[in-house]
Amino acid sequence: MKLKKALATVLVLTLLLRLAPPALAAGTEAEDAADALYALGLFQGAGTDSDGAPVFELGRAMTRSEAVTMLVRLLGRENEALSGKWETPFTDVPAWAEPYVGLAYENGLTTGTGDTTFSSGERVTSAQYLTFILRALGYDDAAGDFDWERAWELTDELGALAGAEGLGQHLAREDQRPGPAERGL
Repeated sequence: MKLKKALATVLVLTLLLRLAPPALAAGTEAEDAADALYALGLFQGAGTDSDGAPVFELGRAMTRSEAVTMLVRLLGRENEALSGKWETPFTDVPAWAEPYVGLAYENGLTTGTGDTTFSSGERVTSAQYLTFILRALGYDDAAGDFDWERAWELTDELGALAGAEGLGQHLAREDQRPGPAERGL
């Protein structure tokens, strides 16, 4: 159980870094966290600047494809994703994200937002990201372990947001108005 809690904590910290309001993202603490995640190979950013340093775009919300990619990397399965031949029903996944979304789909970490849509470019909500995390930890929303639309309830119960006072609640509650692209995972 300690391993699950540790993994959940790291995953949630990653979530907080990418879903934090732009005001927080501009600070050195967020940049230091991004640098640390970059050094671990979990966060590659959106490109590089003229000096070759990574550009993180911390003020921009993370997309669903980016969220799944970070999750696959954090799980230590990037090489598996890149070397695998994955099949998904999704017609809206960009080529760079296909291996990550494919691995996540075939391993039950995501089900998409529709029969043939993943909504790759849409902003990932905290409920969606927490659902990806909980599924990676072995929890099953389809079996009734939790309700994906209120995934924070289980992460709160597990103590995964401990130390993120206020921020976890804010993120969990703010994003809970699912639009058409946000219904599903």
